[in-house]
Amino acid sequence: MVPAEHSRGTVADLFSKDFPEIWHLTDSSGRNIVAFYNWDERDPLKIETTPQWIGLPKAEEYVAFDYWGDTFFGSFSDKLSVEVPGGSCLVLAVQPVKEHPILLSTSQHITQGIVDVVSVAWNGETKTLSGVSKVIANDPYELRIYDPATKDIRRVMFAPTESSDSFEWSVLF
Repeated sequence: MVPAEHSRGTVADLFSKDFPEIWHLTDSSGRNIVAFYNWDERDPLKIETTPQWIGLPKAEEYVAFDYWGDTFFGSFSDKLSVEVPGGSCLVLAVQPVKEHPILLSTSQHITQGIVDVVSVAWNGETKTLSGVSKVIANDPYELRIYDPATKDIRRVMFAPTESSDSFEWSVLF
């Protein structure tokens, strides 16, 4: 993972492994991407770590979305346990849980919002999550929104017909 211009990447286990297995990418808005790498071509690798070790912001609970698996990974608190198949990587968008819906991931890029999401805002009065994204013409754009009321992901698909640096979207809850 190569950091975008407004993001910062770190290797969480740089000095504890010959081949680092945990990478963390974050941006100025607080989005977090955590990648787990298995350099062994044959055997699966079990990794157990903590949010603090990775460098995630302090929170009581986190939720994650698996980019390559295109699935909601679930929630975790003090420990994060993953199994990475041989010669593979697991890329998770990770966010602290809030009392309102949050944009957890997008389909645009492996950084799941870091390079494409310009802004996101929650309006508690209208119960609307809205934002602005950079989109590509004729490339379906999916938002993966975590809803704490249902403890699940709500997928919202858009089909932009033109490329834009200011595609406005909103989702009512």
